[in-house]
Amino acid sequence: MIAIRILILQMVFSSIWLKRFKKRPIELIWRIGIYGEMPQHYKKSC
Repeated sequence: MIAIRILILQMVFSSIWLKRFKKRPIELIWRIGIYGEMPQHYKKSC
């Protein structure tokens, strides 16, 4: 039951993430680690 709940949570999170961003979460973390800053297209505009 716990595994099914985790799977459902991951599916919901990934669908929300992909509607908002073009890149995957791991790629975001990778780019922050390499360049030392948040990529321009992830920053919120005012």
